[in-house]
Amino acid sequence: MMRKAIFQSAFLTGIPVLGFALFSKTADLKEFAIFISASFLCAISVSFLNLFFESRRKIFLACSLISIATSLILSGLKAGLSFNSFFIFITYCIWVFYYLARRGIEFADIPLHFFGGFLIFWLGALWNNNEIQKIINLLSEKKLILSSLFISFAFQGGYIIDLIQDIEEDRKSGQKNIVEKIGKRRAIFISQILFTLSYLCAMNLAKNVEIKMLMSVFMIAQNFIVLVKRESIEKEDGLKKYRAFYRAVFSVASALILASHQTDFFLKFLRQV
Repeated sequence: MMRKAIFQSAFLTGIPVLGFALFSKTADLKEFAIFISASFLCAISVSFLNLFFESRRKIFLACSLISIATSLILSGLKAGLSFNSFFIFITYCIWVFYYLARRGIEFADIPLHFFGGFLIFWLGALWNNNEIQKIINLLSEKKLILSSLFISFAFQGGYIIDLIQDIEEDRKSGQKNIVEKIGKRRAIFISQILFTLSYLCAMNLAKNVEIKMLMSVFMIAQNFIVLVKRESIEKEDGLKKYRAFYRAVFSVASALILASHQTDFFLKFLRQV
């Protein structure tokens, strides 16, 4: 259980890191270390929260509260950066509502999870922006809107696949699972629509023609796999392989988008290492 929580937290931390790298104007190593530590602690506090709702063991709730408290302290280390702590706190609250909603309402967790994807990304994208007007201006930028949608559509598509795998666990823990109502085949179809929308956002976000073409190849390949291997994906072994595939593709797609936008960020950052 702990290994799963750490792995999920490390994967989730990559989302705010992408936001930070895409929108950060500086490449200070110390600042980045504070950010990534606070982001990981926020992510693992959510994972501990998940373990608490699954097992009802209070030790996981205590670990969750300690982790989020430490994350809030780290995010407020620099004077005048109160919005960092605010975004972490709001992100944590959304996930609390998400887990509570899953215990009673089948559909409420879908919009909460989708909005949670936005908040996790914005945590990195808006880091160290402590002026309301700057935040409002940034939120209206095409680049932020497309990158947020790219993340959230993929995040939600992956979540629906996770729900298929979690049916038995959810039954045991008393949590509602929408897949039981709509069926595995329909859930996979909805998930693939969301992944397709994510790829379309990525194509519009990428600067280079070559990267746009790669995104279209990824999209066609994933749709082809779902179409041909649909029955296999519905089974546990096939589902695990498909999850590993789309996570790997998503990671590569994110790296390519980042490379097309922030080459200077990497060069400045590497000089300090």
